[in-house]
Amino acid sequence: MKRNPRKVKWTKAYRRVHGKDMTQDSTFEFERKRNKPERYDRNLTENVFKAIPKIDKIRVTREEKHHKNRSLLESSIGFIEEKDATFIQLSGLAFLLL
Repeated sequence: MKRNPRKVKWTKAYRRVHGKDMTQDSTFEFERKRNKPERYDRNLTENVFKAIPKIDKIRVTREEKHHKNRSLLESSIGFIEEKDATFIQLSGLAFLLL
């Protein structure tokens, strides 16, 4: 059965479209697969190995900031929905609309 990957919740496409993952970050450029072979250079390799911990630290801090912003947004949305639910209950309706 064929499905649209943007609608299947476990796919990367879904997570990108719905803002669950960071998508546009320069640290992902280092992880990109490249099909073009590069000539070996010892100095370049050493510099890359020295830079990996710095890049990883930057990516982790950006991901933490992203998750923090998402949790703040979700908590504010939940607060608004709770206020709306109590308002509807007070107005005397028999059901809740969120």
